[in-house]
Amino acid sequence: MILQHYGHNFLVLVQLHPDNSFPANLKNELQTHCRADFIIPGSGQATDVRLRLTGIPVGAAIRVYNRVFGNDAIVSRGDGAGGVCTRSVSPFDGRTLNGEIDLILIDPLGLRRPDGTVTVPTDPKLFFDLMINLTNGTGKRLFGALMLPIQAPISFATPTTSNVLQPLTKKELVILQSSGSTIQPFPLLMSPVLKFPEFNIDTKW
Repeated sequence: MILQHYGHNFLVLVQLHPDNSFPANLKNELQTHCRADFIIPGSGQATDVRLRLTGIPVGAAIRVYNRVFGNDAIVSRGDGAGGVCTRSVSPFDGRTLNGEIDLILIDPLGLRRPDGTVTVPTDPKLFFDLMINLTNGTGKRLFGALMLPIQAPISFATPTTSNVLQPLTKKELVILQSSGSTIQPFPLLMSPVLKFPEFNIDTKW
Protein backbone atom coordinates (compact mmCIF):
# COMPACT_ATOMS: atom_id res chain seq x y z
CA MET A 1 0.00 0.00 0.00
CA ILE A 2 1.09 3.59 -0.58
CA LEU A 3 -0.27 7.03 0.25
CA GLN A 4 -0.91 9.19 -2.78
CA HIS A 5 -1.14 12.95 -2.32
CA TYR A 6 -3.85 14.80 -4.27
CA GLY A 7 -3.22 18.32 -2.98
CA HIS A 8 -4.20 20.35 0.11
CA ASN A 9 -3.95 17.70 2.82
CA PHE A 10 -5.89 15.15 0.79
CA LEU A 11 -4.33 11.70 1.00
CA VAL A 12 -5.73 8.47 -0.42
CA LEU A 13 -4.61 5.01 0.64
CA VAL A 14 -4.11 2.94 -2.52
CA GLN A 15 -3.89 -0.86 -2.57
CA LEU A 16 -1.33 -2.02 -5.13
CA HIS A 17 -1.45 -5.33 -6.95
CA PRO A 18 1.26 -7.06 -8.98
CA ASP A 19 1.12 -6.34 -12.71
CA ASN A 20 0.98 -9.74 -14.41
CA SER A 21 -0.24 -8.41 -17.77
CA PHE A 22 3.15 -8.87 -19.47
CA PRO A 23 5.64 -11.73 -19.52
CA ALA A 24 8.48 -11.14 -17.08
CA ASN A 25 11.09 -11.55 -19.82
CA LEU A 26 9.27 -9.59 -22.54
CA LYS A 27 12.01 -6.99 -22.95
CA ASN A 28 14.62 -9.67 -23.63
CA GLU A 29 12.27 -11.36 -26.09
CA LEU A 30 11.75 -8.07 -27.94
CA GLN A 31 15.48 -7.50 -28.17
CA THR A 32 15.86 -10.98 -29.66
CA HIS A 33 12.95 -11.16 -32.12
CA CYS A 34 12.48 -7.56 -33.34
CA ARG A 35 14.54 -5.97 -36.08
CA ALA A 36 15.26 -2.61 -37.71
CA ASP A 37 16.13 -2.01 -41.36
CA PHE A 38 16.94 1.06 -43.39
CA ILE A 39 14.39 1.65 -46.17
CA ILE A 40 15.57 2.08 -49.75
CA PRO A 41 14.57 5.65 -50.72
CA GLY A 42 13.37 6.83 -54.09
CA SER A 43 16.68 8.65 -54.43
CA GLY A 44 19.70 9.47 -52.33
CA GLN A 45 20.96 7.82 -49.15
CA ALA A 46 18.72 5.71 -46.91
CA THR A 47 17.82 7.45 -43.64
CA ASP A 48 14.31 6.19 -42.74
CA VAL A 49 13.97 2.95 -40.78
CA ARG A 50 11.41 0.13 -40.80
CA LEU A 51 11.02 -1.11 -37.22
CA ARG A 52 9.40 -4.57 -37.08
CA LEU A 53 8.15 -5.37 -33.58
CA THR A 54 7.58 -9.12 -33.23
CA GLY A 55 6.36 -10.72 -30.02
CA ILE A 56 3.94 -8.05 -28.78
CA PRO A 57 0.30 -8.50 -27.68
CA VAL A 58 -2.21 -8.67 -30.54
CA GLY A 59 -4.71 -5.83 -30.23
CA ALA A 60 -2.40 -3.61 -28.17
CA ALA A 61 -1.80 0.06 -28.95
CA ILE A 62 1.88 0.61 -29.60
CA ARG A 63 3.91 3.83 -29.38
CA VAL A 64 7.61 4.05 -30.15
CA TYR A 65 9.89 7.02 -29.51
CA ASN A 66 13.38 6.88 -30.97
CA ARG A 67 16.06 8.38 -28.76
CA VAL A 68 18.09 11.29 -30.05
CA PHE A 69 21.50 11.87 -28.48
CA GLY A 70 22.61 15.50 -28.41
CA ASN A 71 25.43 17.50 -26.90
CA ASP A 72 26.24 17.55 -23.16
CA ALA A 73 24.68 14.12 -22.57
CA ILE A 74 21.24 15.46 -23.48
CA VAL A 75 18.80 12.75 -24.60
CA SER A 76 15.59 13.76 -26.36
CA ARG A 77 12.76 11.82 -27.94
CA GLY A 78 12.14 11.92 -31.66
CA ASP A 79 8.67 11.91 -33.21
CA GLY A 80 8.66 8.11 -33.42
CA ALA A 81 5.62 6.24 -34.67
CA GLY A 82 2.64 4.28 -33.40
CA GLY A 83 -0.16 1.94 -34.36
CA VAL A 84 -2.41 -0.89 -33.25
CA CYS A 85 -1.11 -4.45 -33.53
CA THR A 86 -3.55 -6.42 -35.69
CA ARG A 87 -1.23 -9.04 -37.21
CA SER A 88 -0.29 -12.42 -35.78
CA VAL A 89 2.66 -14.60 -36.73
CA SER A 90 3.31 -18.28 -36.13
CA PRO A 91 4.48 -19.26 -32.62
CA PHE A 92 8.23 -19.49 -32.18
CA ASP A 93 10.31 -21.19 -29.51
CA GLY A 94 11.50 -18.69 -26.93
CA ARG A 95 8.83 -16.11 -27.77
CA THR A 96 5.75 -15.78 -25.55
CA LEU A 97 3.56 -13.48 -27.68
CA ASN A 98 2.84 -13.60 -31.41
CA GLY A 99 1.72 -10.10 -32.39
CA GLU A 100 3.67 -8.20 -35.03
CA ILE A 101 3.61 -4.65 -36.38
CA ASP A 102 5.73 -2.60 -38.78
CA LEU A 103 6.42 1.05 -38.00
CA ILE A 104 8.25 3.61 -40.10
CA LEU A 105 10.63 5.98 -38.31
CA ILE A 106 11.60 9.08 -40.28
CA ASP A 107 15.36 9.61 -40.08
CA PRO A 108 15.52 8.45 -36.43
CA LEU A 109 19.30 8.81 -36.29
CA GLY A 110 19.24 12.40 -37.55
CA LEU A 111 21.53 11.53 -40.46
CA ARG A 112 20.25 14.17 -42.88
CA ARG A 113 21.93 17.52 -42.31
CA PRO A 114 20.32 20.86 -43.14
CA ASP A 115 22.45 21.11 -46.29
CA GLY A 116 21.03 17.78 -47.52
CA THR A 117 24.18 15.71 -47.02
CA VAL A 118 23.97 12.33 -45.27
CA THR A 119 26.62 10.41 -43.37
CA VAL A 120 25.70 6.90 -42.22
CA PRO A 121 27.71 5.42 -39.32
CA THR A 122 29.51 2.14 -39.92
CA ASP A 123 27.59 0.36 -37.14
CA PRO A 124 24.19 2.10 -36.90
CA LYS A 125 21.99 1.29 -33.91
CA LEU A 126 18.43 2.29 -33.09
CA PHE A 127 17.72 3.19 -29.45
CA PHE A 128 14.05 3.61 -28.58
CA ASP A 129 11.41 3.53 -25.86
CA LEU A 130 8.33 1.37 -26.37
CA MET A 131 4.92 1.90 -24.78
CA ILE A 132 2.48 -1.02 -24.94
CA ASN A 133 -1.10 -0.29 -23.89
CA LEU A 134 -3.46 -3.28 -23.74
CA THR A 135 -6.85 -2.46 -25.20
CA ASN A 136 -8.73 -4.51 -22.60
CA GLY A 137 -7.56 -2.11 -19.91
CA THR A 138 -5.61 -4.72 -17.97
CA GLY A 139 -2.27 -2.95 -18.17
CA LYS A 140 0.32 -0.86 -19.91
CA ARG A 141 4.08 -0.84 -19.74
CA LEU A 142 6.89 1.41 -20.89
CA PHE A 143 10.03 -0.44 -21.96
CA GLY A 144 12.97 1.94 -22.00
CA ALA A 145 16.30 1.97 -23.80
CA LEU A 146 15.73 -0.89 -26.22
CA MET A 147 18.47 -1.22 -28.85
CA LEU A 148 18.54 -2.89 -32.24
CA PRO A 149 21.24 -2.86 -34.91
CA ILE A 150 19.96 -1.31 -38.13
CA GLN A 151 20.32 -3.70 -41.06
CA ALA A 152 21.07 -2.96 -44.72
CA PRO A 153 18.36 -1.13 -46.72
CA ILE A 154 15.27 -3.05 -47.83
CA SER A 155 12.36 -2.26 -50.14
CA PHE A 156 9.31 -1.47 -48.06
CA ALA A 157 5.93 -0.09 -49.11
CA THR A 158 4.22 2.20 -46.59
CA PRO A 159 1.16 0.43 -45.10
CA THR A 160 -2.09 2.34 -45.57
CA THR A 161 -2.76 2.08 -41.80
CA SER A 162 0.76 2.94 -40.69
CA ASN A 163 1.30 5.15 -37.66
CA VAL A 164 -2.35 5.62 -36.77
CA LEU A 165 -1.34 6.95 -33.36
CA GLN A 166 0.98 9.59 -34.79
CA PRO A 167 -0.99 12.56 -33.31
CA LEU A 168 -0.01 11.52 -29.77
CA THR A 169 2.35 14.04 -28.20
CA LYS A 170 5.43 13.48 -26.09
CA LYS A 171 3.57 14.84 -23.07
CA GLU A 172 1.32 11.80 -23.14
CA LEU A 173 4.17 9.46 -22.28
CA VAL A 174 4.60 8.37 -18.69
CA ILE A 175 7.55 7.34 -16.60
CA LEU A 176 6.81 4.25 -14.58
CA GLN A 177 7.48 4.21 -10.87
CA SER A 178 7.18 1.13 -8.71
CA SER A 179 6.10 0.40 -5.19
CA GLY A 180 6.71 -3.12 -4.01
CA SER A 181 6.07 -5.42 -6.96
CA THR A 182 3.71 -3.09 -8.80
CA ILE A 183 4.51 -0.63 -11.58
CA GLN A 184 2.30 2.46 -11.65
CA PRO A 185 2.04 5.15 -14.35
CA PHE A 186 3.49 8.48 -13.25
CA PRO A 187 2.95 11.54 -15.51
CA LEU A 188 6.43 13.00 -15.30
CA LEU A 189 7.60 13.57 -18.87
CA MET A 190 6.26 17.03 -19.53
CA SER A 191 9.21 17.95 -21.75
CA PRO A 192 10.49 16.16 -24.84
CA VAL A 193 14.06 16.73 -23.62
CA LEU A 194 15.42 14.56 -20.81
CA LYS A 195 18.78 14.35 -19.12
CA PHE A 196 19.45 11.16 -17.22
CA PRO A 197 22.00 8.37 -16.82
CA GLU A 198 21.51 5.09 -18.64
CA PHE A 199 18.88 2.86 -17.01
CA ASN A 200 16.01 0.58 -17.92
CA ILE A 201 12.67 2.23 -17.21
CA ASP A 202 10.79 -1.05 -17.23
CA THR A 203 12.70 -2.53 -14.32
CA LYS A 204 11.08 -2.58 -10.89
CA TRP A 205 13.03 -0.01 -8.89
